[in-house]
Amino acid sequence: MKLLILILMLITTISFGNDEIDNSLELTIEQCQASENHTTINGRYIDIENQCRSATTKPLGCMKIDTMCAEALAISQGPNGQCYYFSNLCLPNGWQPIKNEDNPNCRKSYMSFNLCPSRD
Repeated sequence: MKLLILILMLITTISFGNDEIDNSLELTIEQCQASENHTTINGRYIDIENQCRSATTKPLGCMKIDTMCAEALAISQGPNGQCYYFSNLCLPNGWQPIKNEDNPNCRKSYMSFNLCPSRD
C-alpha cells in the first residue's frame, strides 16, 4: 500500500508539477521546434460535432526536452473550448484533464473510435 501511495505521489508530481513546462511559455511553437532544449506538446483534435478524432497531432505547447511525463491518455479541453487528447499527462499551460462529467461530449467523441477525414 505504501508503494502504491509513493507511486501515485510521484506520478502526480511528474505530471502536474508544471514548473518545467511553464518556463517554456514564452516560446512560440516555431521557437520551441527550433530549440535544442525544448520539445512541443502535441495533441490530437477531437471533433465533437462529427464525433471523430484526428489521426494527426498538432503542436499546442512547449516544454523542456528533459521533462518527465506520466504515460497515460489524457482528454483535455483548451482555453478555446476545443477538445484534444494527449498520449501523456504533460499538457500545455492552462489545460487540465477533463472528467467525463465535465464534458461528456469530448469523451464520447473520442470513444467513438472514428477518425476524422483528413483536412489536407
